[in-house]
Amino acid sequence: NLFSHLVAAIVADALDTQYFAAEGSRNLLAELLDPARFQALQEELAWKGKLLNTYWVCAFSVDQHKTICRDNPHLDEDPVTHCVHPVCPCALEKFWCGTWCEVNKFDDMMCYLAAKVRNFSQVVAVDQDFDIFTRAWCIAEINLAHIKGVKQVVKVMSDQSIRTKRTKLQDVKVESMKASREEDKQSILDKIPDKAHFNMYLKDMMTGLMNPVRDSADQASMLGKVARWTLADISDAVVQP
Repeated sequence: NLFSHLVAAIVADALDTQYFAAEGSRNLLAELLDPARFQALQEELAWKGKLLNTYWVCAFSVDQHKTICRDNPHLDEDPVTHCVHPVCPCALEKFWCGTWCEVNKFDDMMCYLAAKVRNFSQVVAVDQDFDIFTRAWCIAEINLAHIKGVKQVVKVMSDQSIRTKRTKLQDVKVESMKASREEDKQSILDKIPDKAHFNMYLKDMMTGLMNPVRDSADQASMLGKVARWTLADISDAVVQP
């Protein structure tokens, strides 16, 4: 799950494009990584009035040195080098709760932005492995936006990535999400009283969260696939009398 994928998903949102690394059509990821095409992409964003759009990104907005920089409990690896991420030796005090903590105020931050920022929306940038649906804090933000009625838009790599991860999409359960701290996971689960309903919501996300004004052929094709898989899940769960 590369940083370039996150940037490509953001660009896809700015350009109102569903996929950010589609095969056989426009590939924004490739354009970002190609110096010969990067300037043209930047100019396109400028003349479309999108270059100065503002996006809040957790990795930039939260001081990691006040939370997780010295821990790698799951021995996560760099996706390019496949080396275990080193930990930071800084001695900065860590805050996991309370006033000085920067990672326990997502609810307040999102509600504030939704109230103050015109046309505020949430871009769900889906990684190539669809791990976003197993990460506790990502689920927490998706759940809050859903509850508050914030517009949500899903961006995925390609139609192929959805087909490849079909099984994973069907097996999504909020109870199986992962967090660095068990306390965080439990706190987030406590905010989702009807977990069965939310699990269905996650499975149906690709269908239910798309911007309704978009009507491109590739989006319609993707929605149809996910809808069929979701209906198949429901059918399998029905007990015949």
